[in-house]
Amino acid sequence: MNNKKMILAAVALIVVVALFAGIWVASRPDIFAGEKRFTLTVVHKNGTEKVFELTSSEEFLGAALVAEGIIIESDSPGMYNTVDGETTDYSKDQSYWGFFIDGEYAMEGMNTTPITEGGQYKLVYTIYVEE
Repeated sequence: MNNKKMILAAVALIVVVALFAGIWVASRPDIFAGEKRFTLTVVHKNGTEKVFELTSSEEFLGAALVAEGIIIESDSPGMYNTVDGETTDYSKDQSYWGFFIDGEYAMEGMNTTPITEGGQYKLVYTIYVEE
């Protein structure tokens, strides 16, 4: 009798896990298909902000911003020093473009960041300060 209860409990657990997995797959956002609308805010060295409301069918943010002419790739592939016409130069004043996704400092680059519908991205002119 105890063995039947264990088997029944295991089957019930498998059904519940399969149900939740099915719900998750059906409801997750499809970050790779079709055009997506998103916002890019650029904060310049002087503190002024420019907001771009964009639509793109590109998969990754870097490619979309290059296609829009908002960022320009530097001599190092995958690195962007010029954003909205303003260029940083780390070798001169330790400046770079800080990259944020939905208000959080990004842990990945723009070339590997998939565009999400309604995503909020920000590039901030930043000067590195050693602590």
